[in-house]
Amino acid sequence: MSEINNNLATVMYEREIGRPIIELFMEKHKNIPYNWRRRFELDGWHILFPIDITQSGNPNPNNFLVSESKDKLVWISVRNATVSDNPIYWAYIFYLEAEYGNPAASQVFQRACEEEKATLARILHGNIYTKTAKQIFELLFIQMIEYPRNSLYDSLKTCKYVRSWLTEDIFRIDKSKLPNFLKVGTDVTEYQISSILEAWNVIPIGLREKFLNNGWKVVLTNSRKWRLDEDGRHISGHITSDKRSIFVKSSYEKPNIILFHEFGHYLFYYSDDCYIDEFKKAYMAERDLYLRIYNDKYTYNSLEEYFAQVFAYYLENPKQIERTLNWSYYIINKIAEQYK
Repeated sequence: MSEINNNLATVMYEREIGRPIIELFMEKHKNIPYNWRRRFELDGWHILFPIDITQSGNPNPNNFLVSESKDKLVWISVRNATVSDNPIYWAYIFYLEAEYGNPAASQVFQRACEEEKATLARILHGNIYTKTAKQIFELLFIQMIEYPRNSLYDSLKTCKYVRSWLTEDIFRIDKSKLPNFLKVGTDVTEYQISSILEAWNVIPIGLREKFLNNGWKVVLTNSRKWRLDEDGRHISGHITSDKRSIFVKSSYEKPNIILFHEFGHYLFYYSDDCYIDEFKKAYMAERDLYLRIYNDKYTYNSLEEYFAQVFAYYLENPKQIERTLNWSYYIINKIAEQYK
């Protein structure tokens, strides 16, 4: 493939396509805010223009765009896409969601979508009443890049929220208001912090107090170093006793589960051997059932990982774990009851 490094995006295309056609598509790229073009490059993403979109590994030859977050690639078919399909904008939407989380997960944005649907229908020129908050965010993202000047944007909470992403104001956090146990790194949003704080309050109070009294911290971050690391970028959380810290990747879809899981490791470290020995029997008896239910071989093969994940599910939905993994639930509940 030939390569263009233009406007801070590395673009690759097959020579048979010809550069003039690619440049027609890339005209739209100039409309993307500079800060996001810069991020796209620094995060190591590429746009590829193949003749045959199935080269992406997706078997459907009729797709006009395929996103592959694992390899940081967006494939755009010049055979199936037109410039008016806005594939460049869609490429950036997939990139943003892969690297920084689902913007529509914000409950504030979701409520605003419900409140403002009538006006949003006028802005987006269509029936949006059946659209999800995620679909509305994506449509507004494209609309506000393509048509940046619209007086209605200033009066709508939904549009202000989308603009905060375009300008990166979404990452401006007043850290002076954070609790002492929580350290926030780069590229974290307010709603991701809220999700972690809500999850923190679900953890048994005695376990939280033990965690704090032992000098531990929770670190919520979406640092580029973590996201670019070949081994680490697929890990959504980890615990380190050296730094007395639990690290949670803020862009993960369910950061509450990650916090619960890492707290499960913490609880495993500090639980009496008699409880761990008893839990090992439950693990050996129920791990095949766990694998059938969750299809999670990583957890299946490790006693400690199984303990941590069952504890996470116990905090998220205790009744479900009690029904499905009754023996494991019984031991976890007996340990957790000491801290309630």
